[in-house]
Amino acid sequence: MRNTFAALALAIAAVNADAQAAKKPDSSAMKQKMGEMKHDMKGEMKHDMAGMKEQPGGMKEEKSGWKELDAFHTVMAAAWHPVMAGDFKPARAKAVELAGAHAAWQKSKGPAACDNEATRTGLRALSSDISSYNDAVKREASDDAVRVTLKRVHDTFESFAEACMMAGMKHETKKP
Repeated sequence: MRNTFAALALAIAAVNADAQAAKKPDSSAMKQKMGEMKHDMKGEMKHDMAGMKEQPGGMKEEKSGWKELDAFHTVMAAAWHPVMAGDFKPARAKAVELAGAHAAWQKSKGPAACDNEATRTGLRALSSDISSYNDAVKREASDDAVRVTLKRVHDTFESFAEACMMAGMKHETKKP
C-alpha cells in the first residue's frame, strides 16, 4: 500500500516537474542559455551523436568506458525511446532485462573516473526506481504507469551517469 502511495506521489511530482519545465523563460535569458542547453523544450536529454558508436541497424550507442554501464544504458534506451513514440511493447518486454543489467552494473568495477561514491549512491537510488518499474510491468499496469516509472529510471540514470557518459565520449573523440 505504501509503495502505491509513494508511486502516486512521485508520479504527481513528475507531472508537476514536467509542467514547470515547459514554462518558457524570458527571451534575454533564453538567448544567454542557448549555448549551454543540453535538453530540448520537453526536458529530454539531447545526446551528442558525434561521440556515439555506430551499432547494427543504424543505431548509435554512447560509450563510457564502463562495459556494464553501457550495457544498462543500451537496454534502457531500447525500452525508453519507443515509449516516447507511444510504443510500450519494448518497455514491457525489457523490464526484467533492465533489472539484470542493473544488478550486473552494481557488481562490476568501472574506471576510477566514474566508479566513485556519487555513482554508487546513484546506483542504490536506481534500485528503487527499477523495482517500481518492474512492479508496474508485472502487474500489467496502465501504459501511463509504465511510462512514469520508466521515466523515473531514465531520469535517475541521467542524474548521476551522464557525466561518465560524456567523459567517455570526449575520450573516444580526442584526436592523437
